[in-house]
Amino acid sequence: PSKLIVLKRGATAEGNSAIPIDEYKNLSQLNDVDRDGATNERLESPELLTQVQLPRLSDRSVTMANVVVRGVTEAAFKVHRNVRLIEGRKFSNAEPEIIVGLKASQQFAGVRLGDTLELGYGGNRGYRVVGLFSADGGPMESELWGYLPSLQNSFQRTQYSSVSLRLRPGVDAAAVIERIGGPAIQLAAMTEPTYWQGQAKLINIYLWITRTL
Repeated sequence: PSKLIVLKRGATAEGNSAIPIDEYKNLSQLNDVDRDGATNERLESPELLTQVQLPRLSDRSVTMANVVVRGVTEAAFKVHRNVRLIEGRKFSNAEPEIIVGLKASQQFAGVRLGDTLELGYGGNRGYRVVGLFSADGGPMESELWGYLPSLQNSFQRTQYSSVSLRLRPGVDAAAVIERIGGPAIQLAAMTEPTYWQGQAKLINIYLWITRTL
């Protein structure tokens, strides 16, 4: 509940949110964002979200599934504290590399350590898998992570999909959310539990519809 996910106004998920750089900079007005004890940097992570299709291992690569690719910086590992590298190493900031969530590595082909995955606009840039991470069994374990500027360049994207940030202990999250939605910042925010509950509800509605057709 002390971690907020910030989206574009009107967006229902990271996948349909686009935050221009100028609007992202408005978040600097917030004084309630926690800071890293060692560097004093704000615990704030701008992120890019896109999707690629990968073959499923469950049916020997007969069908494909949409898989999230998340562009992040080092700040993401401080904000998303449940994300931990369990094999290999983190991606480089200088080379096209990715790390893969544990669930993704078990569900999809072509994302094992040492594999090269074609990503980017038109799938024309090879990213080498250099690490495997866990997220306490959470939804991020089904994702692929890479260096934000590299993925922005490969997918020809200049905006962020979302911003995750941690609040200082004792701060009233509801008050910060109201300020983010106000005239000075003009974005939308919710706590992380609220966000994922909303996403689960949308998925359940979709599953109910497909089962009744």
